[in-house]
Amino acid sequence: MIQRQNKPHVILFPSLATQYITPSERDLLANCKAIRALFEKMVDARRNLIKSDPEAAEKKGDLLSILLSDDLFSLDNNMIVDECLTFFFAGSQTSSVTTQNLILHLIKNRKYGDQIINEIEKVVVIPFKEQSNDTSQVWEPTKFLDMIDYEMMSELTFYGYCFNESLRMQPPVYFSSSVCMMEDLDIGGFKIRKGDAFSIDMYRLGNNPKEWKEPSRFYPERFDHNSEYFKTPAGKNRNPYSFSPFLGGQRVCIGKTLVETISKLTLPTLWTNFDMELENV
Repeated sequence: MIQRQNKPHVILFPSLATQYITPSERDLLANCKAIRALFEKMVDARRNLIKSDPEAAEKKGDLLSILLSDDLFSLDNNMIVDECLTFFFAGSQTSSVTTQNLILHLIKNRKYGDQIINEIEKVVVIPFKEQSNDTSQVWEPTKFLDMIDYEMMSELTFYGYCFNESLRMQPPVYFSSSVCMMEDLDIGGFKIRKGDAFSIDMYRLGNNPKEWKEPSRFYPERFDHNSEYFKTPAGKNRNPYSFSPFLGGQRVCIGKTLVETISKLTLPTLWTNFDMELENV
């Protein structure tokens, strides 16, 4: 759907945004209807569970349960489906792209991959083995998901540096959706007229040479407060908005937390279970 917004006929004739003309657009529409129908079935099934077994439904404690208990959403299936789809796509697509990009950087910079494994062993594996009285000298990477819990994820500090560095260099979405001002504004001498549409370039923010030293270099330590790369090339504090892959404020990406959580599970699992290398490079 995002790619469709950039199609020439939609840009030149905005009224065609609601018309699905080409075969690929009709396929897209059919797929959208199919996934909405799937989510609607899930909502109906949860409603029935709430009626038949409230205790079991309460134990779910997920997004769907929260929406069904909220006065604003509870009586409107379309709003619930819209919210779930937004959360699902905002998190799943961005986490997939971010994981792929980070794997590529780790293949090119093996020392960082080794540091991630060392951190995993220190933060996750050793505490788990101590708790389970496991005295073996080796650990099975396939058991990683059985070892880690939510509290441990927050302690993967160096992995967080690598994750942020990948987001800085290649944010999963380069541009924000367009927004319009409701009145004329003058921001630092830059005039924005009421009704004019504009987007925020997250890629340029993260690769601005005035804010980042050697912006084209993959250097996770730049997110460490003790690193000289934490400052701008001029030695000043970076603008807080220079790193905004998910934007912020009330309009922050709804999938931000999901992406950060999923990434701390998927990439370590892949990196510890598979040997990866670039082919023909």
